[in-house]
Amino acid sequence: MKIFTAIFIISFLVIFFSPISVSAADKQWSASGDGISWEDAYNWADIGVPLASDTVTIINTASVLISKTFYAKSLSIGGRNESSLETSDFVYGVIAPDSNTDYAVSLKKDAALTLKGPGDITLKGQLLITEQSSDTEPSFMFTAE
Repeated sequence: MKIFTAIFIISFLVIFFSPISVSAADKQWSASGDGISWEDAYNWADIGVPLASDTVTIINTASVLISKTFYAKSLSIGGRNESSLETSDFVYGVIAPDSNTDYAVSLKKDAALTLKGPGDITLKGQLLITEQSSDTEPSFMFTAE
């Protein structure tokens, strides 16, 4: 019984005091799953659906559809090839960077974002719309909170 108790206590201490790394990821669209659904984990490099702490990038030729509640730290679409993102009816989501002065959404050259039907998408940062391939020279920008 003493050995079991000692093992339990040591195991608890190791697990409790072990450093746990929870960090944001850069999620890039790969279209390796069904090729269209945001919710398909295999459509993302570093397999897994984006989380609230993830920076999301869709730069390759893609037509992405969101049909369920979603979260992201930031979202960047376009810049290299035609890329689009569309939401289905009744979709809810939050895009919230660390600061409301950071870009929540960047729509670059050849990008399209279509918010379709009823739903609620919350941006807690700036929206950038540019004909440039990068964020350095915005054509149009406003802050949404």
